[in-house]
Amino acid sequence: MSPGRPFRLAPFDRAERGQELAELLGLAFNFPPEDAPEWWDRGGDDRLRLLLTPDGRLAGTLLWVPMGHFLGGRAVGCCGVAGVAVAHEFRGRGAATWMMREALREMRAAGFPLSSLYPSTIRLYRKAGYELAGHYYTTTLRLREIEGGSHERRVRPLRGDEMPLVRDLYRRVAVGRHGWLDRDRYLWSRVHRPRLGPAHGFAAEGPDGIEGYLFFVNQKGEGWKSRMVLTDLVAATPEAGRSLLGLLAGNGTMHEDAVLHLPPEDPILQHIPGRTVRSRLEERWMLRVLDPAAAVAARGWPAPLSGRVDLELLDDLFPENAGRWTLEVAAGRGELRRAAAGAAGPVLRLDVRSFAQLYAGYQSAAALAAIGRADGPEETVAAADWLFRGPAPTLPEMF
Repeated sequence: MSPGRPFRLAPFDRAERGQELAELLGLAFNFPPEDAPEWWDRGGDDRLRLLLTPDGRLAGTLLWVPMGHFLGGRAVGCCGVAGVAVAHEFRGRGAATWMMREALREMRAAGFPLSSLYPSTIRLYRKAGYELAGHYYTTTLRLREIEGGSHERRVRPLRGDEMPLVRDLYRRVAVGRHGWLDRDRYLWSRVHRPRLGPAHGFAAEGPDGIEGYLFFVNQKGEGWKSRMVLTDLVAATPEAGRSLLGLLAGNGTMHEDAVLHLPPEDPILQHIPGRTVRSRLEERWMLRVLDPAAAVAARGWPAPLSGRVDLELLDDLFPENAGRWTLEVAAGRGELRRAAAGAAGPVLRLDVRSFAQLYAGYQSAAALAAIGRADGPEETVAAADWLFRGPAPTLPEMF
């Protein structure tokens, strides 16, 4: 393979490459190749990218997932990455790194400020500028032990024509959850049509309409009991949250427990006292800042917050991101602009990976400085901490 352009990224043509790609994915992810078209239908053929050698051999693939992350109360455009796979004969030869870096160039050109993913291997994605930036928990509820549930709201099955209302309710709640996704059609399909089978949806209805909802599928457990696997649980009011917990508690005779992916500090779980809630950190997801200025302008900032700090960024993939910048925050908005030529004075130096953690609130500037991932005078580090402080992002779903 030529060291200059050993591969190229190409769009997916199902008629031409469908069987070949299905076999690659089946081998990579251990599922029957005939299941692949259903996944393509969800994601969209136009979002698949193929990694090809100069002579046309299929070396790998990935899927774009256009979405957003709610950060500071605003949705920041993001291109999620899923289904990253490399053919066995090309592994260990730099194919995955080449594919990711080329895909990131295309994403930035398409106008995405961010990219995020769940890593199968952290080292690979760090080479492309991603860094750990958020948590994904598995939370188990012992249904017969749930206290704090109620029947304050009528809980009933959701109708198919109510999905627009469900989507609106999710967005109203998710905007206040740091890191949660602004979902597209692919992500919503994973909620109500997961791989385990069609999900059952229930709504908590208040005097003015739906105030909360959940989706679950049954999974066989030990003996004759089963487990409720929740693909979504959202409540806009305390009454709805308690009523949905009441629904779960009422299933304790037939189900041993319920599994969901809300973080332990989620407001719904605060209704449950004692040791009924058991959470563990299951995965950590990664973030890549593609366009720092656009990312800063898109996210929200607390309205009373104001301040200024100079940053010096390093980015070996995008030279246009590198160099000295001035960040100013005021009136709920942030602006990152190029520092004036020859600008001097204190500056916080960090690479694009560390910037992703600072930007998301996953790590403070002081913590990054303590491990040698950022460098600057004490007052500059403190100023960056002041501007970027916030909760670590979480996600209640995978993509």
